[in-house]
Amino acid sequence: MTSILRCDRFDFRLYFLIPLGIFLLCGLINTAVGLLGVESTFVFLPIFLLLACILLGLGGGLSAVLFTFPLAVSFSTPRRRALGAVVFYLAAAWVVLAGFSAGLTLLDRWYVYTAMPVLFPGLEVLGDPLYELGVSYLIAAAALGIVGGFLGGAVILRFGRKGGWALWGIYMAAILFREQIAWEAMVGAWPYWLFVLVLLLGLAVWSLLRWDVKN
Repeated sequence: MTSILRCDRFDFRLYFLIPLGIFLLCGLINTAVGLLGVESTFVFLPIFLLLACILLGLGGGLSAVLFTFPLAVSFSTPRRRALGAVVFYLAAAWVVLAGFSAGLTLLDRWYVYTAMPVLFPGLEVLGDPLYELGVSYLIAAAALGIVGGFLGGAVILRFGRKGGWALWGIYMAAILFREQIAWEAMVGAWPYWLFVLVLLLGLAVWSLLRWDVKN
């Protein structure tokens, strides 16, 4: 089982390299702005790291369920053991992705608000509202991405293309009708949605342990 999970080591490299690349790029842009004598600059890192955590977590969850889990089962690994290894891998991925991104955010915040005013006097730094949340939004984004990937992978593994098209339809509906959706009310009712999420995770685990894995 360990040898199977080693095939996902490349994902862990992405969890380090992509956030690091975003951090270096944003730092380079802000430094160049200061060197060019521009009067103001904007903090780019929080929103880009937020998107990176969601997308990397989503990709990791989908990959683990759609490829690693069926591969382990095909090698006659007991399903519970295979699923346990997948869950352990995803938990480790969350720790690495969220922790490293949070560390980069704190470093960027120090550079932008402490170092840059000293290096470039008179430069106005336009802050990002996400900084007011500390690093909690990155931890939540990585978790939601990984959980979403796990649930999406379970749906696709169980229902095949129909499940994939259903997920795509839900995504497109959320995009097209985003202005009609009461997002603030949904956030306010987070205990209810947390219960729904736990219920969906339970159904996904039950499905992965019970139903045949389709080729």
